[in-house]
Amino acid sequence: YKRQLKGRLLKVVNVLPNDMQKWVVFLTKKRADFLHRKAWQSYMRQFDLVVFGGGALLMDNNWSFPLALHNLSRSVRAVHGRYVCIGCSTGRHFSKRGRRWLKEFLDHAEYISLRDSNSMEGLHRIGDYDAEVHVDSALITAALMPDLAVPDPHVLGLNIMSPVRHPTLTPKVYGSYLDEMASFIELVATDKSNHWNRIVVFTTGAERDHAAASALVERPQVRAAGIKVELVEAPGCLEELCTTIAGCGLVISSRMHAGILAKSYGRPLIPLGWDEKVRGFCDAIGIGDSFMDIQSFSAEELLARVSGIVNANMLQPDEVPACVSALERLPERLEQVARHTKEKRANGSDPTRVH
Repeated sequence: YKRQLKGRLLKVVNVLPNDMQKWVVFLTKKRADFLHRKAWQSYMRQFDLVVFGGGALLMDNNWSFPLALHNLSRSVRAVHGRYVCIGCSTGRHFSKRGRRWLKEFLDHAEYISLRDSNSMEGLHRIGDYDAEVHVDSALITAALMPDLAVPDPHVLGLNIMSPVRHPTLTPKVYGSYLDEMASFIELVATDKSNHWNRIVVFTTGAERDHAAASALVERPQVRAAGIKVELVEAPGCLEELCTTIAGCGLVISSRMHAGILAKSYGRPLIPLGWDEKVRGFCDAIGIGDSFMDIQSFSAEELLARVSGIVNANMLQPDEVPACVSALERLPERLEQVARHTKEKRANGSDPTRVH
């Protein structure tokens, strides 16, 4: 019942003006901080170093992330703990309060690592910080779960998403995206190269994504396309998703992490993106030329990109090995920060920041 009530309340909040949403977020975060602060501090006290990270956290989404980072980092500092910021990307626009909260969080971080170089601009809009860059750590997934499936060079993986709340992904843009995907499937079926035996349509697991993928597969033009189009059930775990991706000869991704996993398993990738984080990832691993803007791509252009990879014997040069090596060195870097912090604390002095 509580989950249903929360879902209904979120739907109401989502249609409120942005200024009203901000104050709802503010009151909610303040309540959480009041209720859980002592428990947070008790938990954080046992660690030498706390890691904040993962995803596009350094952005001002109606105060939500700035307040969460602000409140939790204060709890860490209250028990004389130290923390780092790892694997984040940044937004480009910040409210006055959001920027102030993020700045306080970053001012006390021992170390900052962004997940793409494009986020440096956003970071410097918050303050004058030094940061290293490491691509999204999902790129090392294949090392943790190897040999899940043998790739079939004649299977084309098509990752589909549902609408997301983003300024560039308007209902018109999203509708065009699905139309172009359907047209692309038709073009693949009639392509003279006749390379593809099967198209696998999959999602990264969200229920709404699966509904969108199912609707695409059921379109009359797709059903009559003359090529086998298989809709994969929504994955119940990471291993199921990786097995699907690893079995493809080439992947066209709409979700960022579907693309990251494709490159982790060494599959050629054509990423469709609607914001800077996808473009930043592509630039970081050396496939920036393969990126396609979801707002302006066409089925014909997408087929031309696919044909280019097929004509190159399914090879796509990239810098993934170098990026993975850098990620593998990151734990050692964090251990150095933790040791530095522990030694300074043992000597009775406050650690200096080691950005």
